[in-house]
Amino acid sequence: MDIFSNINYELIFTTSTIASLFFAIPIFVSMVVVRYATLAKLIRDSREDLIANKLHFKSIDDYKFHILKYEKRLSLLKKALSSSLFSGILIIISVVGVAFSNSLFGVIFFILGLFLMAVSMFLLIWELTVSFAALNEHLDYMKTIKIKFKK
Repeated sequence: MDIFSNINYELIFTTSTIASLFFAIPIFVSMVVVRYATLAKLIRDSREDLIANKLHFKSIDDYKFHILKYEKRLSLLKKALSSSLFSGILIIISVVGVAFSNSLFGVIFFILGLFLMAVSMFLLIWELTVSFAALNEHLDYMKTIKIKFKK
């Protein structure tokens, strides 16, 4: 327990620190859910377009690129959502600990919740990076296509 000896318990459980994070987590979870919903719609629409033969790829490598990016993004979003939801549970436990005057208990779960929230944010940034790489690939492809405009 030596790691917890340098923590300023008073600052954490007598201020609005825990309460602030308590309300920040649902906002973050909502943001991740929106990204997930967008990706899910993109995957469903792509599948329908493939079945209807509306979607064409330049090559098998292009197709594999898209599938790999979808899989990577989906995996990262699932991990980000899970860790942020678990972080929320830890913060709730922390609030209960503080409410029952068990500061050490509350602060330990608060710190664990903070750690998981940081992990969630890192995963979301990683997912955004994968998404940006895919968008750059699309943009590069669009730049190579000759489009004729009618006047």
